[in-house]
Amino acid sequence: MFVYVNKKRGELDMLNRITEVIVNDVKPYLQSHGGDIEVIDIDAKNNVTLRLLGACSGCSASRLTMEDLVEAVLRDKLPELGLVTLEEKSDSQELLDFARKILRGN
Repeated sequence: MFVYVNKKRGELDMLNRITEVIVNDVKPYLQSHGGDIEVIDIDAKNNVTLRLLGACSGCSASRLTMEDLVEAVLRDKLPELGLVTLEEKSDSQELLDFARKILRGN
């Protein structure tokens, strides 16, 4: 998790509420599949950016996991939540393996 030193009280309150929902209702499911999740950012409009980690980060079903599980649970518990955005990681293992193959001349 990141340190939110420049956040206003309302943003920190929402961050704490989001974190509580994620820890209690989302993480156990993701962790049972070898994955995890972290909050990257929250803004004054209650828009939150999340990152899937572990097995979930490179999974082809990550978008569905975000929409069907993470966003649905957050919206159910926190209806005042703004946009929920998944930070896409471009450094998937498949991409890294492909780059290594090119660099080795294979």
